[in-house]
Amino acid sequence: IRLGTGEFTDSLHLDDLTGYSIPLVEFFRDRKDVIFEFKTKSDRIDNLLRVDPRGNIVAAWSLNTGRMVSENEHYTAALEARLAAAARAAAAGYRIAFHFDPVFFFPGWEREYGETVERMFAAVGPEKIAWISLGTLRFPPALKKVIEIRFPGSAILDAELVPGFDGKLRYPGFIRTRIYRFLIDRILARRRDLPLYLCMENRETWEALKLPPPFWMRKAEP
Repeated sequence: IRLGTGEFTDSLHLDDLTGYSIPLVEFFRDRKDVIFEFKTKSDRIDNLLRVDPRGNIVAAWSLNTGRMVSENEHYTAALEARLAAAARAAAAGYRIAFHFDPVFFFPGWEREYGETVERMFAAVGPEKIAWISLGTLRFPPALKKVIEIRFPGSAILDAELVPGFDGKLRYPGFIRTRIYRFLIDRILARRRDLPLYLCMENRETWEALKLPPPFWMRKAEP
């Protein structure tokens, strides 16, 4: 069973105040039928380093390019700080995961995301990574006006966005497929069997990329 926190908030951003990660690790680490994941954009891992993860606790970081982090991910740790924290967590025995989500489409995206992939592997070797997920920018249509009002200088809406299969605004399918193909090839070039999946994508995109079903949904061998 895969469980976790951080889907709608940050698992560790306030952990230095709450200490909430410690009882979670202590509760789940002896349950060998469970994989528990913390998702974060922070570098606040001091509490995680105080407890023994015993192999089934995953510390996961949302990654973006350094420029996208500084321009759009306000009040979060810089890319360098996230990767340094991931390296420390890996050395402490945690399984590590990364989420390239949301990936933005902009001039020069291949170079910037390619550099981010290389920096990720330089910080945490591919053999220490439990999984990587990929997802492109998407949001409910009503959020577009909110972004325009709150962040009038933001460029994240400059690329074409169309209603997708789930009603959210997304890049057209051929752009999403192009982005995923680039990242998949760069990642799997370093470790061919690294578990990798798409986040909130449709079946057509999975099939176009010739990806197997998500690793947690695959049937066990008879």
